[in-house]
Amino acid sequence: MAVKDDYQDFKNALNDLKMNNKSLINFLTLLAEDKIHNAPQIVRAIEERILEVCIKKFDLFFKY
Repeated sequence: MAVKDDYQDFKNALNDLKMNNKSLINFLTLLAEDKIHNAPQIVRAIEERILEVCIKKFDLFFKY
């Protein structure tokens, strides 16, 4: 599978994580382990998701 596909697959699965969901977290862990050869892209997807969540919370803070 291509690097871009691995990145997109992980990013899509990560976007499904809205609350603490052990089964989804375990799935993400297994997916990351399976795609260890593309670790930089997996890390980038995680970093991007953290930034998205922080920006949304920061924006919400200033609206109220």
